[in-house]
Amino acid sequence: MGYTYCISDIHNDYDSFVRMLKLIQFSEKDKMYIVGDIFDRGEKPLELYYEILKYEKNIICLCGNHDAWVAEHLHYYVNGRYKGYYYNTIELLKKRITEVDMSNLISWIYNLDVQLTVNASGKQFLLAHAQTSLPDADADLHYHLMGAKDNRDYIDFLKNGIEGYVSIIGHTPVDAIREVLGEASEKENTVWYNRKKNVICIDCANGYRAEAFGKNRLGCIRLDDYQCFYV
Repeated sequence: MGYTYCISDIHNDYDSFVRMLKLIQFSEKDKMYIVGDIFDRGEKPLELYYEILKYEKNIICLCGNHDAWVAEHLHYYVNGRYKGYYYNTIELLKKRITEVDMSNLISWIYNLDVQLTVNASGKQFLLAHAQTSLPDADADLHYHLMGAKDNRDYIDFLKNGIEGYVSIIGHTPVDAIREVLGEASEKENTVWYNRKKNVICIDCANGYRAEAFGKNRLGCIRLDDYQCFYV
């Protein structure tokens, strides 16, 4: 029996991801769920993508909004309708891979789940990039990838979660959540828990390492005992 880990918002940061795997001593007995936003902002999308593929039996990826955007704009590029993309991933990939490989990457992203239910240590976890819903709820794609369009719904979710489950999310950096909820800021950008301990955000602002505020880093949580790891 191995451990179960969750990580999110890697944002092309291959080097930090590899350091995290070494820190947690990730093995073939373990499972890891990447809760969206593999791509954009960092400089090594291809290296990160290939590293994840090495662990296809042990690492399960969910789609984040940035991943969906990358697939969309790669599709435009392959079909001759590309007019540019705000983030850097497409331009980096254009220099490194063929259109056939791009098509494979598009298919890979489009086949990622947007929400999963995971059992660990006798608890049921809901995993989605921005916001979870009941497994049988008819939630649209935007809800899971970017959160409810009604901000009141999102705040209510952060405070109360979903009864019977523990939700693991990313998307919004932990300190931004603390600010929205009127909680004290933490320069260390530690994993955030709501008061009920049934919503956990693991986006520790890794995509903003170049910014000159706080300690932006990659966070990971082990679902078996809630131990958190940072690089």
